[in-house]
Amino acid sequence: IIFMVMIPKKVPEMSVRVPPESTKKIQKPPQNETLVIGLTKDGAVTLNRQPIDKTALPNKLEKLLEYRDKKVIFVNFDDDVTYNAAVEILDTAKRSGAEVLGIMKDKEKKTPDNLRL
Repeated sequence: IIFMVMIPKKVPEMSVRVPPESTKKIQKPPQNETLVIGLTKDGAVTLNRQPIDKTALPNKLEKLLEYRDKKVIFVNFDDDVTYNAAVEILDTAKRSGAEVLGIMKDKEKKTPDNLRL
């Protein structure tokens, strides 16, 4: 009985390209921070209660939503906001990457006009 053993002379190789390590650190926003867009009756826009220009809103939202697992935005409108202005803000949020939109309402302020006895 004769046994033949064959051993390959060349070890299998795999070519891999690894991108160079980036010196630029990516800042990830905190995942627990809720994004709330506010719109007042005079057309002023806020993002988390900070004033923001309406034209800068889409880029800011895209950056904030980029690394989030849950792409949720809440929108808070004043009572006298026009329908068109409200839809424009909702559309901007959706086009910026929001998957879920929620509409909020501040608690009604108790003034002598709306107090009920």
